[in-house]
Amino acid sequence: MSTIILPTFDLESAVLGYLLNALDISDSYACTLEAALPDATIYVEERGAVLTVTTTPSPLFRNAVASLAAEQRYDVVLVRVATVDEDIVRSSVDLSLGLLPGADPWSMNELEPWVSRDGALWLVPPAFGPMVSVSNEGFVLELVPPYQTMAQRTAGIIRAGGELASLMPVPGEVR
Repeated sequence: MSTIILPTFDLESAVLGYLLNALDISDSYACTLEAALPDATIYVEERGAVLTVTTTPSPLFRNAVASLAAEQRYDVVLVRVATVDEDIVRSSVDLSLGLLPGADPWSMNELEPWVSRDGALWLVPPAFGPMVSVSNEGFVLELVPPYQTMAQRTAGIIRAGGELASLMPVPGEVR
């Protein structure tokens, strides 16, 4: 996996860079002030998406995600980073898919990042149900999981958390 290192390399930019990489975007973006969302928010017009990152627990910002998706007709993705360790970053995702043709935005909460062995990023539910693939096509609602067993699901979540952890700066390291 290649990574995109944004100009200010902190937790928020590492997570945003991770998503941009999965979306196959090679540009850098300045954060935009969106009144109801965290400061680490970017618009990715090429994919019709708004990406944002926070460390605050749910449900804060959840209503804003759904409202913005309905108002702008963009996919709005909020990553909540719960813990950052040396080896793994635990996070969850709230999203509203506003680009669905002829439908109101589809909201899903508490999804977890999941990565396949070949590096494909998905956002998967806690147990069963619809999920979202993340690729150069944007955020795509899927009904068939990319894994066959719950053990494979767990392994992919650990892989995603490990990839995010590898992007975090080592304390005291200058980049």
